[in-house]
Amino acid sequence: MIVLLIRIFFLSFIAILIPFRGFCYSAQSAIVMEQGTREILYEANAYEQLGMASTTKIMTAVVALEHANLSDVVTVGNNAAGVEGSSMWLEAGETITVENLLYGLMLNSGNDAAVALAEHVGGTVEQFCAMMNQKAKEIGANQTHFVNPNGLAEKGHYTTAYDLGLITCYALENEQFCEIVKTWERTIPWPGRDYEKRLVNHNKLLQLYEGCDGVKTGFTKSTGRALVSSATRDGMQVVAVTLNAPDDWNDHQAMLSNAFESYQTIRVIPENGYVQEVGVKGGIKETVGIASKKEISFVCERGETADYEIEIDVPKDIDAPVKRGESAGILRVLLHGERVAQGELYFNESVEEDEGKQFFIYIQKLLEIWTMRG
Repeated sequence: MIVLLIRIFFLSFIAILIPFRGFCYSAQSAIVMEQGTREILYEANAYEQLGMASTTKIMTAVVALEHANLSDVVTVGNNAAGVEGSSMWLEAGETITVENLLYGLMLNSGNDAAVALAEHVGGTVEQFCAMMNQKAKEIGANQTHFVNPNGLAEKGHYTTAYDLGLITCYALENEQFCEIVKTWERTIPWPGRDYEKRLVNHNKLLQLYEGCDGVKTGFTKSTGRALVSSATRDGMQVVAVTLNAPDDWNDHQAMLSNAFESYQTIRVIPENGYVQEVGVKGGIKETVGIASKKEISFVCERGETADYEIEIDVPKDIDAPVKRGESAGILRVLLHGERVAQGELYFNESVEEDEGKQFFIYIQKLLEIWTMRG
């Protein structure tokens, strides 16, 4: 305790001497990211591999949501019912939907819910963890490894603040995940009882911090306190991660507030947003629209002039037929001459060939070849 107080005092003293946005007083490792762009707004020792405790369940929820239906009915096995630690009070032989297991997983931090989901989706806990590790690689969380779905301390189970931020940013793209993690309280049926089961979220920031919309707490004696939070203000969503942070509630409020006070998100093109027209040769229409596949946005400091430039790299025209959804080119955003965002463009409709025009184009090309030979 004395060592911790000395450390906090020392870091506080340094923070006074060096005004550094988002300074985290107690965490061994921390990061703050803008959700849409994955832009790092602050980091401290964010690439050290550490235990993650129950923040593991963010990935558990992701894999379950992508491989199971919410309405699936799960029969709870002995492995799930007998797991130690935090619980949603499952009993062997009980039947429960995947949806209610996910609420028990993310609100009550149910270790039993994690195992029940793992066995339902993967067949075994081991196979489910293989799916978690594969998903981590797809997301780019290359310094993360899972050996269980609940975060109980175990050799070979680790992440980094950076990786956990990437995983969370990815998870927050799932609407059902967002709905679950922002829920404070939920009641679900309790088989064999004449009253319902009440699930309450462990994430106090949902009530402490304006704009908080998730995501997960964690703690074991060996890893210390882990916390991942998300908040949205003025259209900007920020994700904060701390690992081994004794004062995580205060850390996160300070980190999130500093991010909102210091940065802003500039949205250039919305998802599926129209960009411009491209000419079509030999089609039943003379032009076709192009749009952005995903939202194109960037982060800049508040007060910084957001006079950005747009570069659109697409062909002047294209031969029919045109298929909707095909790649049309790239849009780049430049700020002060540097690229700050980029997005892929696609054709937003199909254009069929016009046989008469195609014949004319064919004749025209023959004449061009004949002229060149002459």
